[in-house]
Amino acid sequence: MDSKLKKELERIFREASSSGELFDSFQKAIRHKLKDAELYKILLSNIMLSPDEIKMYTEKLCTEYRDICYEIYMWAANILESMHAEEHLETAFEYYRKAIEANRKDCQPYISMVKMYNTDLDMPPKKVLLELLKRGIDEVQHKSRLCRTIAEFYELLQDKLMRQKYLAMAAKFARSGM
Repeated sequence: MDSKLKKELERIFREASSSGELFDSFQKAIRHKLKDAELYKILLSNIMLSPDEIKMYTEKLCTEYRDICYEIYMWAANILESMHAEEHLETAFEYYRKAIEANRKDCQPYISMVKMYNTDLDMPPKKVLLELLKRGIDEVQHKSRLCRTIAEFYELLQDKLMRQKYLAMAAKFARSGM
């Protein structure tokens, strides 16, 4: 990887104040096959980008470079989630789901989805979220952590019985090193 080119692109991604300059530099990075999640996180964090542009870059990156898409989806979801608009929450939720598809063993997308849950909007939809969380128990590496997250979600929903059930499961998995 040409470090001079990478440094130049990093500077542009960090400092550019025009979408056109960002787009041209992004195209250059793709042409040079720069597969560096940290570089693209800088691009996605540029405050000049609209939510639609963030989505466009995210999708393009994840099409081009499947092996960094977990990091890219997680980063983009986090950015969109911080915007607090309902349509951005929906996209953030979808990106967390795509991150799960890219790395089924990691708990972080599940934890992030629970943290972003909005009780007033029921966003992400409670039923869909619970299905994902429960399915994740069979897939994640740290099952006790996910069970504690599910217990926290049930606490938020004020369901003490289900909270206790998942706390007990978390303890069982923790004892067995999972």
